Amino acid sequence: MSIAELVNWFLFALALMGAALVYLAYRKSSEIIAPVRGGALAYNPDQYRLAHETVEFWTADRVRLKGWFIPAPEGESSRTIIFCHGWGSNRGEMLRDTWFLAEKGFNLFYFDFRASGESKGAVSSVGYLETRDFDAAYEFLKAHRPHAAGKVAVFGTSMGGAVAIYAAAKYPEIACLLAENTFLS
Repeated sequence: MSIAELVNWFLFALALMGAALVYLAYRKSSEIIAPVRGGALAYNPDQYRLAHETVEFWTADRVRLKGWFIPAPEGESSRTIIFCHGWGSNRGEMLRDTWFLAEKGFNLFYFDFRASGESKGAVSSVGYLETRDFDAAYEFLKAHRPHAAGKVAVFGTSMGGAVAIYAAAKYPEIACLLAENTFLS
């Protein structure tokens, strides 16, 4: 075999490996932007004996989102926490770890981001499009529960933490921000 043939085989192998890497990157990115839905929500307010209302609202780009508004048990409260779940999760997962906050006198507002839980949409952008979802949730709260929008806090985990940080920067009236396990970029 001549040196020219060896160089050709080497370049062919290199091109084949490059094509394989591009294919693997494409497959992984497809998994990220289209998360697998887990079916029914594993946790709901009934399991924790919480009075609640199932709500539905639309984003500016016409994606239907679903959520729960859980009023404070002691009557009307102006303090509400909006919860933003992480990628591949849903509002039920957030409820499992935070339901006890209702007993502390807070209204709780959970919603599923697009392509998660019971919300519509086929694509998750891991933060960018989800900011539109937060905007729609916050506007819903102010329009339909104005008594509960006096002092609003936002709690987000992972991707939801990034959205919560965006929300606190965009809406200076948000009184409190908690971002847990949020990525840096």
